[in-house]
Amino acid sequence: MNTSRQERPFRWWILLLQLLALCALVFFIFQLKQKSQPVSVELRYRVPGQEDIVEELYAGDSVLLRSPVEIDGYTFLGWADESGSLETRPSFSIYRDTVYTARYAMAFQTDRHIPYLVLDENQVLDVDAPVTIREYVQILYKLLDTRLVGHGFFEDVTPDDSCHTAAATLKDLGVYPGMNLYPDDALTRAELFRSLCCFYPQADEDCIFADLNETDDFYPFFQTAVSRGWTDSGSDISADPDAFVSHGELARILNRVLGRDRLRTPQVSDVGMILDVAPTSEYYLAVVEAVIPHKCVYEEGEEIWTSSEPLPVHEPGTFFAGVRLHCVLPNGQSAVNTTVSGLRFNQNGELTSGDEELDRLIWDLLPSIIAPDSMTQEEMVAAVYQYVVKNYTYAPGYVYPPGSTDWVVPEAKRMLQAGKGNSYSYAALFYELARFTGETGIRPVSGMIYGKQESFLSDDGTRVEAADGYKPHGWVELKYMGSECFCDAEQESRASGLVPMFRRNGTVRYEYGYREK
Repeated sequence: MNTSRQERPFRWWILLLQLLALCALVFFIFQLKQKSQPVSVELRYRVPGQEDIVEELYAGDSVLLRSPVEIDGYTFLGWADESGSLETRPSFSIYRDTVYTARYAMAFQTDRHIPYLVLDENQVLDVDAPVTIREYVQILYKLLDTRLVGHGFFEDVTPDDSCHTAAATLKDLGVYPGMNLYPDDALTRAELFRSLCCFYPQADEDCIFADLNETDDFYPFFQTAVSRGWTDSGSDISADPDAFVSHGELARILNRVLGRDRLRTPQVSDVGMILDVAPTSEYYLAVVEAVIPHKCVYEEGEEIWTSSEPLPVHEPGTFFAGVRLHCVLPNGQSAVNTTVSGLRFNQNGELTSGDEELDRLIWDLLPSIIAPDSMTQEEMVAAVYQYVVKNYTYAPGYVYPPGSTDWVVPEAKRMLQAGKGNSYSYAALFYELARFTGETGIRPVSGMIYGKQESFLSDDGTRVEAADGYKPHGWVELKYMGSECFCDAEQESRASGLVPMFRRNGTVRYEYGYREK
């Protein structure tokens, strides 16, 4: 009786083990059955401008890629895998959903001389500014003789981006691989030639540059560029692969690529006026070829326009393009590299301080201070004066000899960069900002003013304590309603605006002890 009771738990364990073994056997048989059934996978072919072609296959099937999908005017190069590489295997097995994209070689439009650079609403190209990748891919897509619309995807290009169609198509064509386009980055010379080489056979002739050799990654692209005449080479010529490409340089290079670099200088009446590209500019012919819609013929190797759509020509005088001041001379030409009524205009016809860095700083600042379309010139002068008074603080600085003016540019730059300065800094910044509004009757003054003891920096940078009495001082004088007026932004700023020092009449000379010597 006792033995029987002890055997019962053992029998239950035997039954449980038998049940587990039976479950394992059933599961194993089920797995074998599942594996014996074929697994369906999808092979997708993408062709720009067409619906995807989809084939249903089974995992492990051997694949021989479809025949070329021919499109009129294009040369089929092959099928590219998801990494962008052309598939070269004659056949292979497939185990998962796979996408292949058709790659084509195509030519640029050369018969029709379509414009491809775009001016802003003020007829300004910003000829020296870098071209962005966003601009460039749209230009490439426009110049290619194609109506294809690609499916390529970039993580940093949204469907509503202006370059979406161009970027998607260029990716499908293998011009821009990778998951990011970086559309806001500036185009470099290396990237320009790399992308252009996607449309031409690679050249292997030797070329030489001062800063590039055969071991560099970009060397093959520059080889092709030199062999096709897109750029020059030589032991004293730099390739500058990392240099940004300006709008002017892009026009010059693309015109060579397109065979549109033999333009005979057209009449001004056939072009109109591009505000920042004067006829004397090195980029003038390249830019007008890229900007102005026209038809042409060739005579003795030169391109001669037979018709064009010229831009408007401004009336003589000064006017703003954005916040950049330009001037049209009585002969209808833009003022370039010349001075008009005391205002100096640079090679692009823009008012300049004579210092490119200072010009850029001022152009970046002015939109937050003035609105040329809705403010008079006098209102703009008052606005920049108040800006200087309210946005900078006093700090001891250098002093300059009475009558000198060479301090204006460095002190204006120092004030903008440091946010503080002495009387010369205040005067210099107000003077330059006022000039950039078109103010002509203005001059910076380095002289003396009567005041209390104060420290300043000497020419060698040492601090000097000035006793009560006359001390070095900088200010600005301008003509207003026929009279000379004093403007002393430093004095007003240090008085927290309680002492108005804008356009003070001549009595201030005696009140404060201003003197120029």
